[in-house]
Amino acid sequence: MSSAGPSGTVTCLFTDIEGSTKLLQQIPDLYPEVMALEERILRDVFARRNGHVVNTAGDGFFVTFQTASDAVGAAVEGHRLLARAEWPGSCTVRVRMGIHSGEVTRRQDQYFGEAVHEAARVMGAGHGGQTLISSTTKDLLAGPLPEGTSLLDLGEHRLKDLRAPRRIFQVTDSTLQSEFPKLHTLESARHNIPIQRTSFIERESEIKKVMSLIEENSLVTITGPGGVGKTRLAIQAGAEVIDRFSNGVWLAELGPVGDPEAVPGAVLTALELRQGGLGTAPAGEPLEILTEELRTRELLLILDNCEHVVDAAADLVDAVLETCPGIKIVTTSRDLLGVEGEATWRVPKLTLPGSQDDLPLELLAESEAVRLFVDRASKVVPDFQLTSDNAQAVAAICRRLDGVPHAIELAAAKVRHL
Repeated sequence: MSSAGPSGTVTCLFTDIEGSTKLLQQIPDLYPEVMALEERILRDVFARRNGHVVNTAGDGFFVTFQTASDAVGAAVEGHRLLARAEWPGSCTVRVRMGIHSGEVTRRQDQYFGEAVHEAARVMGAGHGGQTLISSTTKDLLAGPLPEGTSLLDLGEHRLKDLRAPRRIFQVTDSTLQSEFPKLHTLESARHNIPIQRTSFIERESEIKKVMSLIEENSLVTITGPGGVGKTRLAIQAGAEVIDRFSNGVWLAELGPVGDPEAVPGAVLTALELRQGGLGTAPAGEPLEILTEELRTRELLLILDNCEHVVDAAADLVDAVLETCPGIKIVTTSRDLLGVEGEATWRVPKLTLPGSQDDLPLELLAESEAVRLFVDRASKVVPDFQLTSDNAQAVAAICRRLDGVPHAIELAAAKVRHL
């Protein structure tokens, strides 16, 4: 295994065990042995294939490779050895793997960048025993695939980072299972979540926190000043938990609603009149129709931009949660709704670079605000990157904008004029 780890264009591989929680409940005494055997098998494979284990989280690995061929070879060999292993208690262990290639930033022994997140999304779309790769990785493969394997084109899919569809391929092994259910992508769930034009970076911990709050509470309000990223955080967290709701995740945008009395009608429109919605509602008072229609549903409702109709939104939320046990609600608002049981999460601003004028480039690059600026600037000027010549200016802009994501994105968009 490489001690330093690859750099530049890197192929990232993510793994995890499908149904690990259920497996732990089935064999609690043997589970540590299962984990130890799985880890030993995969670590040995990664070492033979020049893989660099960046970290492990629970039952999963994040591994980087300098070549796409090494990553795919490791996945194939890993699945074959896992399938032949003698598991404690004769249990079945099914590992899913996802692979994507791209430019990354490396600081110390950690990797950052869009390619890392993309690889995790690719893995998250798969099933136990399945290996998925992106079209980028496919194009980088050099030489023949491992004997007995081929690539199956699964078409374009919207992954849970909410952007435009990406083409996904399955690494098919003639010696192992080759047919799997539909991928866990946004196409497989009912929703009206819009496509996002840019990646959602530097908010992984916030997403996990909001997901946890959704799991534990019926009502979660995401709050904070304008431009801090409340809406994006809400819909990203909603996309992440979409598989938990049989009737999907639905976004009702209340920003355009000028009359508080129109709030129930706006929610009905979002739920029922958009393509793929829940059906046509009968005539009657909108709030009564809404509660009746949702009484037997299981879904997550996102109410976005509630601050200017906060009382009406609070009345709607109170009525729905009182009569509809399968509904959970996330709201975004500068002000709290004040409904009983409301859990809140205040979105923090991005971390800023230190105030010194001579900070090293490496320290400036660790700032979330600087990384967001560089990412968005590179969208309008493809060869833009943080250098010793522009780093202090970028840092000063981020400090001046106080780490507010929307303001930083607007500033970065003007790089083409400078």
